[in-house]
Amino acid sequence: MSDLENQEIETTEEMIEQDPIGDFIDSIASGDFNQSEKLFNDLLADKMDHALEAEKISVAGSIFNGVEDTLEYESEEDIDEE
Repeated sequence: MSDLENQEIETTEEMIEQDPIGDFIDSIASGDFNQSEKLFNDLLADKMDHALEAEKISVAGSIFNGVEDTLEYESEEDIDEE
């Protein structure tokens, strides 16, 4: 196969969307709990990576561009009042 054909195959494979949550639910329904654990850990790791990356961007923006933090965190006093 030529390089162009290989690139077309890779692009087509990338276009196929995966549903990790659906796969997780399917593995639970089928009783494959080892696979479910792996998928669950992967989902959590992805969420943590995205949250960490967003926080890095926010901190870098505030340090280098003077952009104020748009995320609001609840203080302990607000939590206690509720």
